[in-house]
Amino acid sequence: MNGIHHLGRLEDVDSIIVGRGGRSDSNLQALNTERVAEAIFTANIPVVTAIGHTDDRLIADQVADEYDLDEGSGEVVEVE
Repeated sequence: MNGIHHLGRLEDVDSIIVGRGGRSDSNLQALNTERVAEAIFTANIPVVTAIGHTDDRLIADQVADEYDLDEGSGEVVEVE
């Protein structure tokens, strides 16, 4: 969450990808909090989440600008 706030204030950062592989639900819970969701939702730049597997549904995914559970998260963000 602090990283999202920090990156959102940098002039040379255009977007943020929050990524984490799946596994057990307990491993994903650190990203499934109201504080993380608020950081994503209030970010000044687009945030893409790529957390878990296709059957994982996290709060962060619901508030992100876009979420991608496949391995192509980088393709969602256009590179200039």
